[in-house]
Amino acid sequence: MDGRGGELREIEVEAVEVPWSEAGRALRSLAPAVLQLEAPNAGHLVLLRGGGGRVVALGPDGRRHGLRAARLAAELVRGVAAPLAACVEGLLREVVLTPRRRRRARRVLLASQLAAGPGLRVRVVTHRAGQLWRDAGLARIALLLAAVVAWQALALASWALFGRGVLDGGLESGWLVAWGLLLATLAVVQAWELAAVAAAGQRVARWLRQWLFAALLALEPDRLQGEGVGRLLGRLLAAETLERSLLTTGAAALVAAAELAGAVAALAHGGCAALHLALLALAVASALLLVLQHRRVQSACVVAELDLTGRMVETVAGQRTRQVEGGQHLAAGEDAALAGHHLLVREAGRWERWLRTALPRLWLLAGLAAVAMAGGEVAPGRMAVSLGGLLLARAGLGRLGWALCELSRGRVAAREVLPFVSGGQGGGAAAARGAAGGEAILAAARRGTARLIEARDLGCRVPGGLRPVVSAANLEIRPGERVRIDGPSGAGKSTLAGVLAGHRRPASGLLLLWGLDGATLGTAGWRRRVVAVPQLHENHLFADTLAFNLLLGRGWPPVAGDLAEAVAVCRELGLGPLLERLPAGLEQRIGEAGWQLSDGEASRVCLGRGLLQGADLLILDESLAALDPETRLRVIEVVRRRAGTVVLIAHGEPDGVLGVGAAGDS
Repeated sequence: MDGRGGELREIEVEAVEVPWSEAGRALRSLAPAVLQLEAPNAGHLVLLRGGGGRVVALGPDGRRHGLRAARLAAELVRGVAAPLAACVEGLLREVVLTPRRRRRARRVLLASQLAAGPGLRVRVVTHRAGQLWRDAGLARIALLLAAVVAWQALALASWALFGRGVLDGGLESGWLVAWGLLLATLAVVQAWELAAVAAAGQRVARWLRQWLFAALLALEPDRLQGEGVGRLLGRLLAAETLERSLLTTGAAALVAAAELAGAVAALAHGGCAALHLALLALAVASALLLVLQHRRVQSACVVAELDLTGRMVETVAGQRTRQVEGGQHLAAGEDAALAGHHLLVREAGRWERWLRTALPRLWLLAGLAAVAMAGGEVAPGRMAVSLGGLLLARAGLGRLGWALCELSRGRVAAREVLPFVSGGQGGGAAAARGAAGGEAILAAARRGTARLIEARDLGCRVPGGLRPVVSAANLEIRPGERVRIDGPSGAGKSTLAGVLAGHRRPASGLLLLWGLDGATLGTAGWRRRVVAVPQLHENHLFADTLAFNLLLGRGWPPVAGDLAEAVAVCRELGLGPLLERLPAGLEQRIGEAGWQLSDGEASRVCLGRGLLQGADLLILDESLAALDPETRLRVIEVVRRRAGTVVLIAHGEPDGVLGVGAAGDS
């Protein structure tokens, strides 16, 4: 509940592990958060607010205490480093060093020991992404507007003061001192404006990344089908463009609007008010017309970039084949595509130069020409105000042109990103609410039914497909059973496995887990109890530690018992020699950016990940295909011993590999 208005507000708690070397910086930016303290002062510390090098913490006495973030971080590091200091001193006793080098070696060794161990464990508490404006956006926008208005007022005042003195034919020392003070104040206010822009941009960046991550994590697996690696990389680059556009455009457009509003006010009190305001309206209208042309060309650029990204990924992946098979003739088509993209980029750059550079300068020349035509008919004070308004409008038009260009890029990027992640967040929230409700009645449901899985007239079709892949399927699985689903390629075995695991939504029929449907358990609750290990080419090892890849579905960060069980499962699956080869054991990084595993090792890591989740039902979708016969028998024995209920999807597997009964084609 919100203490200010009694409103129920949804919050998210995210577990983060921060390296000790970055603890001071993290304490200032992660509040509100809960810190997990290590022994000997085991417990928790609540951070309420941070910023400016200080944090506000809630003490055991229930009162708020202001602390320096660096001092708090040093105290936390001292508590963790105390047990390591004795080990470091033991190492240094064996080495003869000068006192200065001994102190330096002590610091380096202690830092390396801290970096190798677990970092500061923080649970960050945040409001949901949709609360951006209510949480802190309005305050930062108001601060930004106040800074812009103050900057404009000081700029116009300094220009009017200096211009009047020059046009009058002389400047007194008092007016010069006043002008210098205004300029000094202007620098301070401009720094205030930049700080306000940075604060607002940081908040918007955090909100945007939360929204993108939530939407991507809630994607249905079917949405990824038909998207090649190059196309997905292109969408990722478009998402980066959208983020950069949103971060820069909002503040720039706000400042440009404020500058143009200030210019209108100044020009209205100047010597050529009517003509200047008409010219300014014409300049703004021209900017809007120019940005329409820029967006048209930019849209074609993005389409060409996506095509080139796909070509690049395919070329890199198939370079060996091209060299062996003699595919050098394909280079002509690639050169033509690059040349076409280059022409589009040049055209977009031409429109952008007109918008950002030429238009503000043309406006200034036209405004000065209007002032020159007025001649001596205008009083010096009004003439100075007109000149200040012209310069302010020129700055506003330049900033507006830049903001419109970034907005054009962001809108084109949004066209590639938003349809791909639309609807994801709402589904994730509904799944979380369903999971919370399902937990309360699951225990009673398990006692009240003897069927783990029950499917009646189940049907499923792939997106865009005309015929259902699975039609009128009926299935019952009881606890402890081993079921084999066999059939030719394309019969729908993997589709049925995806429906049972909650990765696909059935188009028709009834599907129950312990007598509860998916709406009651929620997507997350269902997937915790039904775990699928897909084929190796559809599974993924993340560029992280082996422990992370094994315990990904169990919870992170792990506890000591989780790590011990992960080692036990690895050894049972025949990965003991791999653990001995890895320099850091479970903490060794694997995947594309780390230690490379063979197909058999990667397949067993994925299988160990499924076994470690302790699910009610384990689905193996041709997960044993990459194993040799001897290793396969060993793995089957581990699955039989550790998994209670198993569905094995196979293609030509011998009967009885798990002591299962065979099901017909799906």
